[in-house]
Amino acid sequence: MTITEEKQQEINDALDELAHMIGDFRERLVAAGEFLIAYGSPADIYSDPADLTAVQFFPAQFALGLLGHWSVESGDERDQPPAGFAEHLTWCEICPFFEDIVQMIEEFGADNEDGGQPCEHCHHKLLWHQLFATEKYRARIDCKRGWERVEPEPTPVSGIPGQLGEAHEGRWFALLNDGTFAVVTCTFYQSRSSGTYQLWRDDEYTVCTDPSLPGDTEIVSGGMKFSVGAGPANTYDAALRWTGPTAQIWQTYAPAVGEALLVPETDQ
Repeated sequence: MTITEEKQQEINDALDELAHMIGDFRERLVAAGEFLIAYGSPADIYSDPADLTAVQFFPAQFALGLLGHWSVESGDERDQPPAGFAEHLTWCEICPFFEDIVQMIEEFGADNEDGGQPCEHCHHKLLWHQLFATEKYRARIDCKRGWERVEPEPTPVSGIPGQLGEAHEGRWFALLNDGTFAVVTCTFYQSRSSGTYQLWRDDEYTVCTDPSLPGDTEIVSGGMKFSVGAGPANTYDAALRWTGPTAQIWQTYAPAVGEALLVPETDQ
């Protein structure tokens, strides 16, 4: 497969994270499984045998080592698994998890350039599902539900009419049951009138097809302005403390086309 320099850097960063991840076995499995879904197997990524071997024989106490173990035992670089792999699966706690993921990728067609087929439950592709490990370390997925923060920390913004000092924003997204995304961008800023400071929160509600590019893939959007409190305030702290939107906020203020959020309860 052809990998651009930018994509290779993204893969390298993800591999580096796996290479330093230790601790809970189930968490390491899930992290390595998410890598497999997002980027493919080690043999898909590396054509150089030396690079492939470095991943395959990485120490098993790290998340990368779990992915490497499966890559070796399954004959990742071959057309067919080696003799004895079926028996290996009967006792190994690692390989069945990754074999489950391989089956998911095949069922979704997620190795295709278009990302495969959408889920019949949430209408989203495999990459947009929540991966988890069962009690017996088998891989399962669930449709993501509720709100996720796009970036871990608030980002600075400028150019807001009446803005005094710095302003910061946070962004959240959630899946909608029609196959699109709900994105809420909350911007905190201060203004001053007659010597009185006022902290505001501007919400932008967007329905789009890609939450990483809400402006470019926007279907419809709307906004609302809220008074948060009086007195000087740190807009970064305000944006950091804000827990994000709720289903009620979205249904009350968002554009009509985006009123349907996935229910928070799992139903699969």
